[in-house]
Amino acid sequence: MSSETVKALRMLGLTEYEARAYITLLELGEAEASEISRSSGIPRTRIYDVLSKLESRGLIQGVRGSRPILYIAMPPSKALNPKKEAVLKELEDTVGFLNKLYEEKAPKMRRETWMWLLRGVQAYNAAYMLIKEASETLFLRIAMMPTEVIKNITKLLRKSREKGVRIYVTIDTLLLPKFIPLDLIIDIDREFRARAADIFFPFNGIVSDFKDALMLYVPLTEPDKSYGFLVNVFGEISELLRKHLEEHYESLPTVEEKLFER
Repeated sequence: MSSETVKALRMLGLTEYEARAYITLLELGEAEASEISRSSGIPRTRIYDVLSKLESRGLIQGVRGSRPILYIAMPPSKALNPKKEAVLKELEDTVGFLNKLYEEKAPKMRRETWMWLLRGVQAYNAAYMLIKEASETLFLRIAMMPTEVIKNITKLLRKSREKGVRIYVTIDTLLLPKFIPLDLIIDIDREFRARAADIFFPFNGIVSDFKDALMLYVPLTEPDKSYGFLVNVFGEISELLRKHLEEHYESLPTVEEKLFER
């Protein structure tokens, strides 16, 4: 049983012993209290109280009529999803309240200008979030990202397109084919009318909705150790960038044209 799983269950409101007992019961399928105690390391003096609380929470069920009582775990999708949704709702409400405080009290200059430094998975998650939250326009530059990240981005772009978001994708056809399958690049080109932009730029990826922008630096030898700079793009600068992109995007060669001219 991993400590990460126990920690996650504690975030959903379970105690350490309750989390361990529930995981153990999932592993065993069905078991008596004494077996759950032995396998989970929960003291026998505490096990019945722990199982009683889990049963009252709807996470496990005792099979009545058996002697001694056998316990089974309820499916996590049914037992834990309501708790997960409640936690997410509470977090969303809290973030909304704190954002309202920030907007009301922060000095004007601080509200308009900010930058966050993100590392590793956080940087990629920020890219996913920008794509999910975009409502009008999305711009992506892809020079080097891990294959799995590009696949996740592609799925999210499809959902954004279904919402009516205008999508502009540029690909570095010199660098990217060295790291991900060529057929994946061509699929992105055909699906999103991607354009080739083989220009030197210190960042391996950009994701922007013209309100915020994430600039990614991905080490070529260690793509999991990425860095991301999340900054806000505001006011007239945002509109100028958007206008420039819309005017010049179609004049760029497609990715296939660039690849096959070599």
